Amino acid sequence: MVGCIYFLCIKQAGATSAEFHFSGRHSEFVYFAIQNRTANHGVFRGYPFAELAPEVGDILHNNRNGNQFNYAYAAAHSQYESHTAIIIEKGNDAQGGYIVTVGGNESDSIRTKIIRLDAHGHIAQRATSPFICLIKNSK
Repeated sequence: MVGCIYFLCIKQAGATSAEFHFSGRHSEFVYFAIQNRTANHGVFRGYPFAELAPEVGDILHNNRNGNQFNYAYAAAHSQYESHTAIIIEKGNDAQGGYIVTVGGNESDSIRTKIIRLDAHGHIAQRATSPFICLIKNSK
């Protein structure tokens, strides 16, 4: 059910199945988005997470369960264990820039997480469950 809620958000944003590869395996729709970027077409495009500043509505992709996959791996493989979350807030506080993500299937529930940004406003990498990709919606 949690995955269904996640895809409902993407559909509510106006995505069609021709534009977004709806799959329970997050790596599959990330692979599709990276291929869109490489071919310079499509609405959803995947970028290295540190290349562009994140915005509300973007999808952030990260490793799971101790994996250390990177963008190059994601660009070449459609099946590996990973996770994504939707960015729902961006701001600054006493510690600097941050984003808030919401994701399903996080300890069998829907949760929000605060993720820090670096001095340039890009996502700061983390050691545990490192980030892989940032999907932008140009629609």
